[in-house]
Amino acid sequence: MDVFFVEIKDRLIKSDHQANEIKKMMDAMYAKFAKEHGLREFDIPQYTSLRHQKELAKLERAYKERFNTLLNMLSNEKATLTSKFFATLASRVITLFETANHDVEGWLRSVISPMQSQIKEHQMLLRRRLDSIKRIYKSTDSLDERIGS
Repeated sequence: MDVFFVEIKDRLIKSDHQANEIKKMMDAMYAKFAKEHGLREFDIPQYTSLRHQKELAKLERAYKERFNTLLNMLSNEKATLTSKFFATLASRVITLFETANHDVEGWLRSVISPMQSQIKEHQMLLRRRLDSIKRIYKSTDSLDERIGS
């Protein structure tokens, strides 16, 4: 069971490292778009699974207090102990991971959303400029026709 908790904590820590890599890439992308297209830079918040790691530590302590005692080991047969564990702690670990996943998805949306909005605004401005240029060319053509007549 100790290995189980270590692996779960490692996965949470790996998610922090991956989120940090994503943050670095997005920071660079925001800086590039700001420089090349005049879009404003955005300060990306750091993601951390620390809250989830603390919750996991609580679950591990609960496991050690309730299931990992000599009395429990002797008084319960292995199958009963395992079913009790999965009925309580394992389901809470699953909920913890679902919550962590939801948090990461929200963080990703908050990181990408400002850039998407700025790109859409920039795209609309470019379309307006293109429409203006088209109108100018049409006006120039009709003016040339009037002068030629």
